[in-house]
Amino acid sequence: MNRFPAPISVNPIHTRQQNGVTISARIAGGIAIGCAFTLVLAFGGVQPQWYLPVYGMLYATTAAGLILALLGRLPVQWNWIFILLLAILGLPLAQLALHTTVNPSATETGFLHLLAGACAFWLASIAATDTGFRRAWLLLMAAACGILGGWDIFQFFLFPHHIWGIVHVTTNMPMGPFVNRDDFAACIELLFPAALALAMRPRREIAQSLAWGLAAALGFASVVLCASRGGAIGIALELGLFWLWWRHKNRQFITSNSPQPHTGELQADAMPSATIRQKKTASRPWSWMLLAIAGLLFVYAYAAGYTHLLARLPSTGISAQARLELDHSSLAMGIYRPVLGWGWNTWKYVYPRFASFDDGDIYDYAHSDWMQWWAESGLLGTLCLAAMAALFLRRIRAKLRRQNQFNDFDFALIAGLTAFLLHATADFIFHIPGLLLLFTINAGMIITLHQPCNN
Repeated sequence: MNRFPAPISVNPIHTRQQNGVTISARIAGGIAIGCAFTLVLAFGGVQPQWYLPVYGMLYATTAAGLILALLGRLPVQWNWIFILLLAILGLPLAQLALHTTVNPSATETGFLHLLAGACAFWLASIAATDTGFRRAWLLLMAAACGILGGWDIFQFFLFPHHIWGIVHVTTNMPMGPFVNRDDFAACIELLFPAALALAMRPRREIAQSLAWGLAAALGFASVVLCASRGGAIGIALELGLFWLWWRHKNRQFITSNSPQPHTGELQADAMPSATIRQKKTASRPWSWMLLAIAGLLFVYAYAAGYTHLLARLPSTGISAQARLELDHSSLAMGIYRPVLGWGWNTWKYVYPRFASFDDGDIYDYAHSDWMQWWAESGLLGTLCLAAMAALFLRRIRAKLRRQNQFNDFDFALIAGLTAFLLHATADFIFHIPGLLLLFTINAGMIITLHQPCNN
């Protein structure tokens, strides 16, 4: 009788196939990320000469990905979220086919933006099945937060009216690569939680915690410096969510090492000292991050002056009363055409009919993406959006119930998306192509949270 077990046989063909699937998924996600950051660095990608070539790359990559998925070379898992996404893409086509849009060319442009966001969403959902890719993406977001935040501070003090020190802007005070400060703040909202999550991870070396804490501090200081009210609220919300999440993790850690109910004794004799030491190690990154943020805020607040920063807050953008009037007009537009709306990307052509005030300014957007969505897509578009949000919340809730599979990175994605969605209630950040792609990439990562991770 053979006392030794037979060696485990590994099929080299199957291994090569698995490696090929992983590489294909990483390439697809890498192209989507490259397109997003290209538009972010190109002034947000608001000009057609920037977003049309990038969109073409996304369309071609998605077409190739569909072919590879049919051949079994990509890990595609279809669900109801993709069905609703296809329904939303069909709405502008239905508006064009039924001639319900007031401006067909504008609706066609809006369809291109929607299609690009859907492509980035799908490609990110494929790449997110690989744990290594998700970690690399979050490392890249954290690094981008520090780089963009540091460059914004550098640009603000040395050449405040020049983007990248080259392009002169006179209408607004540009921040980073964006002409509008609110767009820059929205970009940092998506990147900031990644740097914060890395800085707050337990059992990390002090140098690494300080490095990621500095990246988070630079992003935080740049948002304070640009005096964006929506950005400040979003960053504050993210800090509050992270504080609650961190307290929950510490409480869960202490509970797991509490005395056993049947014996009243600890699992090990040395558990009290180990618990205290690990708790101190876990809280160390948070302390270093707070010190880095406080130091940078003090330095740049002293350089710019407290009164200068505070004076910019009430004069940023339009007034709250004007936003409410725009929301009222958008609501009336949707009620007048409740089924399919006025047509995608046509708000600025319809608004003059429903305008309730005239302050001399020309408004191209509703300054609320959700109210503009209602006015342009009607009840059908709003129901599709609500159903998709309900499915997202269901997936996140199922993941939260499995605490062993929900980590800091997942919470960082959710915190960034939550702040971005809140910011969109008072701004038109979804109409910036670079921000749209960044948001859809993070959203694509979220739908894979319920899948088990392969370490």
